[in-house]
Amino acid sequence: MRAPARAVVLTALALGCAPEETITEADASRLDARPSSDLAGDRPGDALRLDASTDIVRVDAAVDAPADLPPGDVASDRPPGDAGPQRCTVTPSAEPFRSPALRLHWRATAGTPFAGADQVCSTPVVADIVRGAAGEEPVPEVAFMTFSCETSYSRSVLRVVSGRAPHRLLWSQNGVGAPNDERAAYGLRWDGHPAVGDLDGNPANGLEVVAVTARLGLAAFRSDGRLYWQSMEPLAGMNGPNPSISIADLDGDGVAEVISGGAVVNGRTGAVRWQAATRGSNGQGPLSVVIDLDGDGSLEVITGSAVYDASGRSRFRMGTGEGFAAVGDLLDGRGNAGTDGVPEVAVMAGGTLTLYDGLNGSARWTATLRGAMALGGAPTVADFDGDGHAEIGVAGGDRYTLFDPDCRAVGPECVAVGVRWATVTEDTSSNVTSSTVFDFNGDGASEVVYNDEERFMVLDGRTGRVVFEDWNPSQTRTEQAIVADADGDGQADIVFGANQCAAFAGNTIPAAVASTQRVPGLEIWTSGDGSWVAARPLWNEHGYHIDNINDDGTIPRREAPSWRTHNTFRLNRARDRTLLAPNLSSSPAAPTCAGRMASVCTTVSNRGDAPVGAVGVGVWDRDPSAMGARRLGTGTTTRVLAPGQSERVCATIDAPSVETRVWVRVDDGASARECDEGDNVAEVTVSCGPA
Repeated sequence: MRAPARAVVLTALALGCAPEETITEADASRLDARPSSDLAGDRPGDALRLDASTDIVRVDAAVDAPADLPPGDVASDRPPGDAGPQRCTVTPSAEPFRSPALRLHWRATAGTPFAGADQVCSTPVVADIVRGAAGEEPVPEVAFMTFSCETSYSRSVLRVVSGRAPHRLLWSQNGVGAPNDERAAYGLRWDGHPAVGDLDGNPANGLEVVAVTARLGLAAFRSDGRLYWQSMEPLAGMNGPNPSISIADLDGDGVAEVISGGAVVNGRTGAVRWQAATRGSNGQGPLSVVIDLDGDGSLEVITGSAVYDASGRSRFRMGTGEGFAAVGDLLDGRGNAGTDGVPEVAVMAGGTLTLYDGLNGSARWTATLRGAMALGGAPTVADFDGDGHAEIGVAGGDRYTLFDPDCRAVGPECVAVGVRWATVTEDTSSNVTSSTVFDFNGDGASEVVYNDEERFMVLDGRTGRVVFEDWNPSQTRTEQAIVADADGDGQADIVFGANQCAAFAGNTIPAAVASTQRVPGLEIWTSGDGSWVAARPLWNEHGYHIDNINDDGTIPRREAPSWRTHNTFRLNRARDRTLLAPNLSSSPAAPTCAGRMASVCTTVSNRGDAPVGAVGVGVWDRDPSAMGARRLGTGTTTRVLAPGQSERVCATIDAPSVETRVWVRVDDGASARECDEGDNVAEVTVSCGPA
């Protein structure tokens, strides 16, 4: 149930308003309005005298939810997207990555379809796949491949879970049969990276999920897990294990194509459009990417060694070895760090990173990956150190290397020519894993998110220093952790998989914690104190670069060149560069008594400018900040509160025999970072009388 709006926004316009005109809240006597400022007083019917002849004057009346709103229901006090005249913001945290907390570790349990399949060794994707009814708040889902260690990993299952607690498993699909049908033959590949997007041109039906089939073809599934189409198999252009999938409208005709390696199929039928030979690196891949290199509105397919136009015609080749690619405007016209309006294709192949001119394929800059057994995974392009220029991050066998064309000589800030820093990792098995970066604290520099054979780790983009790590086993292929708002609460989350089939995966995890740390599944991490900035609730493919997909999951007919709009690759963006924040307040109602118990209810209102997830509500015997304060009862909000929304929450306490004051505090566990932490506590009197 969504209660009607309870707020009034009064706007006095210079045109048509007389000087000194008195403006009164319409029907204020029915609204029980309580403005947060003192401009108009706090009583229904109060008036505000304005001189409207000189300018536009805006007045926001933030109003509590009705006292009779049932617990758990939500009221809204202003139109969506209306941030009000004064923005609720916070300053960046001094720490690059603060208070990480595990939100979900998903594993198959008894009763789960295909319960034996819960290993994850590919890149998950996040999107609002399953659409709710009209007017319902969109909730993202996570789609990911799982597999069983037995029978050469052939028991592979595509799964979709809700990104929001309780993280319900929505469907599981093992091939071309009905969803959740354990009698169907297995037909999907465990290490292929899925992709999600609107293939049928009707996003109201939900989005389609595409997976790699066991014989190296492609299969697309509806938002409810039913098969949409299956391509021919094998597709010669895929040519290798753990390939990635991209979705793009190559020629701008309104029909998306699905691309994997050098294979391109029609997104509505699965029919082959064209194929080109390609392969990956170290027996892994290919990981093709799709982007507009020349800004003509038609997209190119980059296989790692060659560039093809939308029709499959070869544009040019880059070097002689196969590898993995990303795109950015990385060099100026003289070949130095900077931009010149021409993109470079960054190709990691055989331990060497080469920047090729995106218009003609000529090599412009090269540097060598640090460490032993250094082949190198898919590059990530971002401003890692906040200097205004994009750098390139690549994972190798035993180092994560940040390449920087600004490093022209070895010195205090550069460990090698072309290399800013290199941090020790452990991935001598595949040597070709991928990564992402994200500016978690909003200070302008990006943090690296990476998973090797032993650990999930976060690195400071400026120095390479490990700022967080946690045990997480993986035999590693070409997968990456991703950053997206996986539950729609307005805060970034990190999503990645774990697997322990291979003996070396997690083999350094201490025996004392192996039973809880060397385990497979899907993990979602978030900030425990709300200090991470907001992220887009979308990451739809391995080669994600923001402009490749619209916010509603549709595929753009004319994709903006990402090297012009934000100059990043395999990075997600914050939803707003301004660090918008929530602001929670508590408005208790008169408690009610029933026998020996009392119910203390309060309206939790978000008067800020950013959504906030579930928060605790505590009832205390005195001000919670006072020494000796004791918590008497607890409650919690049950959903995300957008700016202007309220929810009524009740907590049960022992009924006092005499009139007693209690203190109600919202965000009782300090899980939200607010622009104003001083209005979370309110007092109320409980009067039940003798039992």
